[in-house]
Amino acid sequence: SDEIDKSTITATLNGENIYEVSDGTYLQAINDQGILKSCNFIDENGNGVTDSSEIKEIEELVIPGQIGNIQVTGIAEGCFTDVFLDEIQKLTIKDGGALKEIGNNVFAGAVDMKSVYIGDSVEKIGSETFKDCTSLTSVEMGKKVNQIGDRAFKGCVNLTEVKFNEPDNPSAFPLANIGTDAFSTNGDN
Repeated sequence: SDEIDKSTITATLNGENIYEVSDGTYLQAINDQGILKSCNFIDENGNGVTDSSEIKEIEELVIPGQIGNIQVTGIAEGCFTDVFLDEIQKLTIKDGGALKEIGNNVFAGAVDMKSVYIGDSVEKIGSETFKDCTSLTSVEMGKKVNQIGDRAFKGCVNLTEVKFNEPDNPSAFPLANIGTDAFSTNGDN
């Protein structure tokens, strides 16, 4: 079952309850507040995979609106290991969820990521969130994005298309909410 039994805490880390759920490919850990704390590959025995030779390419990583019965409200810095990040081709953050913020550095260095869709619940993209995603060519922002952190897309040398969907409230996204060097790609595009 995909339901998380909150009476069974998988772990307590720094005083916070952590619950784990798996779909057979990934093991995801989420806290009571809905912050996705980790997402890792697992093998057929349910063990975490850390050796890059055992990892298959991720055609599309989908961040769901909820994990088990807990709504995803954020993605923590350090959620994904470098081994995991290296395999992501496309990122989709689903529409209609409760995810409001993508933390600092979350996808930094995902060198094979080519496209990103940021769902309509996301309001804030943290600092250096997609820094040095050197294969990234296109990003589509949901209509509620109203803050982009410093250097959010810095070093994305192949980024040629950034689409902003028309916001519900255009005045809620002043240019001042785009951080320093947010789109400094250091590329020719």
